[in-house]
Amino acid sequence: MPLKRRAEKARHHKISPQARAIWASGRKEMIVLHPDGSGLVCDPELAIELGLPQFVTMPNMRALADELSN
Repeated sequence: MPLKRRAEKARHHKISPQARAIWASGRKEMIVLHPDGSGLVCDPELAIELGLPQFVTMPNMRALADELSN
């Protein structure tokens, strides 16, 4: 019987050094987080470096923000 995996567990964010540098600058609003953990990337440079669409709501953006902060 095949194993079922949750789609969320399989997602891993690829964070480049350039994306970490953009995040560390912290001079502008880059990610909008909602209370439920969803959110969107507002910064075009950060979106390009992360390979994510800009201004599209994603369900687990809090995990990405935590990864960028580490």
